[in-house]
Amino acid sequence: GGVGWSPVNDNLGFDERFSLGGANSLRGFERNRVGPVNQSLRSQIDFPNTIEPSVDDLAIRREPTQWVPTGGDFMLMVSQELHFPLSRFGYDSSSWIFFFDAGHVGFLSPNIQADSMAMAFEPPFRYALGTGMRYSTAIGPLAVDLAVNPNPISYRDERYLYLHGSLGSF
Repeated sequence: GGVGWSPVNDNLGFDERFSLGGANSLRGFERNRVGPVNQSLRSQIDFPNTIEPSVDDLAIRREPTQWVPTGGDFMLMVSQELHFPLSRFGYDSSSWIFFFDAGHVGFLSPNIQADSMAMAFEPPFRYALGTGMRYSTAIGPLAVDLAVNPNPISYRDERYLYLHGSLGSF
């Protein structure tokens, strides 16, 4: 778990803000997607005619707006894992885990607000639970986690299930 806050009040840069989500924090979310967001217009790019059909159909969504994470000036996160070593089954370097992650990212200063009107309706804490495998390798631990986001927010395009993998991230 962890707690973080910034002493800067109203003009904290985007690169200095806190965010949660992904394989190393809240595993039921995409990387850096937990916390305040702003709704912004999608960029209109004039692609060359040869690639425009592919880009339009595969890479760019049709909605005129998108939700962009802004991060916050404070965060709180807790994570709990329960490990079951698989050595009794002949897998000495492996374990099966169950986990629960919860957290919040926001602003301490009342002068900073996301421009999304829906932010007031979001839950104060976001959480996820799931299961995974750990395997110790010579270059670091290999982790594969399947996480459930029990309350995905549809307008943020959150999914119910997320699969995360990492090598040497512990």
